[in-house]
Amino acid sequence: MTVISHLPIQDRYSPALEEGKPAPLPANDTPVADTSEPTQESPQARGDKTLFNLFINTLKNPTSYHELILEDIPATSTFGQLRTQLRSILVSPAMTKWSIEKGVDLSKDVQIFPDKNQLSVQLADGRIQYVDLTDFAGFYLLKAVINALSPSALPFTVFAENKADLHDIAHFHGHALPFIGGYVLPPQMAALSAFADQLLQGAVFEPPREASAFIDPASRLSDLNNRTALSAAIANALPTLRADIINDAKDELRNPHRNNKQVIEQFSRPKVQAFLDTTIEIAPNSSYFRSKHLKADVPVTLRQFIGDMGWLLPTSYEELKTFQKALLSPPLVAPAHGNLGGALSWPTQLSNQNQRKLDGVISNVLKKTPDSTLLEHLTRGYQWDPKAFKDDPRRVIDDILKSANAQNLGRAAEREIGELASPDAISDWVLAALYVSLDRPSVFTDPAFSTRTQIAGFDLADIELAGRSASYVRNALANYLIGKKIATPETVDLAMFILLSRKAPALLVRDIPESVTFGSHAWVSFTTAVARIEAQAPGSTSNMTYAEVMMRGDLVPITLADKLVEQQAQSDALKDWGISNGVLVANRQDEYTATQMEGLRTAFSKQISELSAASKVFATPMPDLHERALTVLQRQNPHLSREQLTQKTLDANESGILEFPGPYSILDVFLTPWKDGRRVGKDSYTSRDNKIDLSNVNIDPVSLAYVRESFEADIKKVFQ
Repeated sequence: MTVISHLPIQDRYSPALEEGKPAPLPANDTPVADTSEPTQESPQARGDKTLFNLFINTLKNPTSYHELILEDIPATSTFGQLRTQLRSILVSPAMTKWSIEKGVDLSKDVQIFPDKNQLSVQLADGRIQYVDLTDFAGFYLLKAVINALSPSALPFTVFAENKADLHDIAHFHGHALPFIGGYVLPPQMAALSAFADQLLQGAVFEPPREASAFIDPASRLSDLNNRTALSAAIANALPTLRADIINDAKDELRNPHRNNKQVIEQFSRPKVQAFLDTTIEIAPNSSYFRSKHLKADVPVTLRQFIGDMGWLLPTSYEELKTFQKALLSPPLVAPAHGNLGGALSWPTQLSNQNQRKLDGVISNVLKKTPDSTLLEHLTRGYQWDPKAFKDDPRRVIDDILKSANAQNLGRAAEREIGELASPDAISDWVLAALYVSLDRPSVFTDPAFSTRTQIAGFDLADIELAGRSASYVRNALANYLIGKKIATPETVDLAMFILLSRKAPALLVRDIPESVTFGSHAWVSFTTAVARIEAQAPGSTSNMTYAEVMMRGDLVPITLADKLVEQQAQSDALKDWGISNGVLVANRQDEYTATQMEGLRTAFSKQISELSAASKVFATPMPDLHERALTVLQRQNPHLSREQLTQKTLDANESGILEFPGPYSILDVFLTPWKDGRRVGKDSYTSRDNKIDLSNVNIDPVSLAYVRESFEADIKKVFQ
């Protein structure tokens, strides 16, 4: 429940609550609003008062004995404005498109489950359909309004009409009705009336203070609608663009010496450039419309809008297609405390000098305890489920950060090193201290040397790990931490989670295939995708599967910042690949010349090409001469079935015609038209099947030459 400080009673509800006024009204009377002249009272405050009066009246006089519903929510009330904003999101173009893809009808009543990030709707047959909301492109906006409407994360209903459940109104204002659901019978009526009297006597009934911060009637939703409009314009144009590009490139596509992908890219560039000069309408209430001082009904070009939004302009058909997909991809949500680096993960991170000072603070704290490590000190006395360290480490970390020992440590660091410009400075100090205590070898490494691949002295770039799976590396790291007494068998999972979250988050991703191994080209792609996601939402990949990471990694970078992150991540991943594959000799500075990096990229591309070619060979079906010949025979003899053409029902009129004993099929005859330099046709055979009249069978020996020629050409391609 959100605790809100009391406001003067006379500023809220009715004259009946002022000192010296009569007692609360009888149960059958409607509360009377204050008729005195308000002093600079906002429409929102007046709406909140009206909602309170309606709420009290409905408690005392329910309109239905089946449900507690309040009709006609005041539009200017805090609750009413948030409810209207949520309904606007549900029927927005972006969410309408999303709901169609999900097969749900959001024009009906919808129940929201804030704790699960789900909504549910009732289907025509009475079944309830649940849908996950996190893959909606406007989830960040939707979630903010949901959280404002349900501060306690309790489920609530969004009606299609302007009404609300009394339970939801009560929860929003920090209360709970005296009973849940069911019929409103006399005992429940009495309880509701008593609850109303309690509110009239001065119990706080106010919107959460922070709720008003989420009231944004149009701007943020309009910004989302602009993205949706851009995405729709691109999606609608893609089929025509593709058809035009293929038509223009058809001659080059027939050229066996040209790469089709390169041809399509070449011919798509002018088409895409022309398309970017088409226009879209901008939502008048959007921040872009206001910041650019646009005029109503005056469109802007896609090129201008994309550039002004800070996005990279697509230059080819493939880039345009992936750009469109990225526009409506769901936002990444960072978990609390991000990658658990605390002060080490700020843009201007804690210097190495201050990290060493922090190590001194930790030592001073531990001197006064029987504990040998900070992790042992901060987990002492807690009775967690043994599985929690592995299955729910973030909950354990949340508990640690609230502990007295953690708070004392954070304040000690603040006194010794200085204050952090952070809204949660104590937690940031504690998280940084935890990491420093676990990775002292990196802290006390000469700053001139790189520790990019080092975790507490364990080198992820060790050649011994090349070709090993993620699960193998995790186990090796766990054994190392226990062996070095950095962690115990009980705390090693928590220690690894803290270390890997900041240094090697790829190892925390779930369901990584055993075939994706250190030093492989697949690992390069995977770790690059992880780095891009972590740059946008630190710590988020620990909640993702390998498939989810790679799906997100397929989205083209649409900002320069994301592009630079991708380039840096690829560069680091290539270094590790080069060392694992013997292409690059490691140095302690982790610095390599431009020539070395270019050679590395060339070697990597060559391996990818070789693997791709090999993959195509194994994936290509082996040419089948008999199948091709049978296809030709069927075209020549449409009156015969495949079974009749392959059935062994023919006998040779003389021995030795074919090198294998009979009986034979029509297909056999077609494939062996010559014997000892003389032509052997269908006249040399007799059919056992009276349904097959050889005089009506067409066998063209010339067509066999074409069949054999194409077969031999394809065989050569397979083994080239």
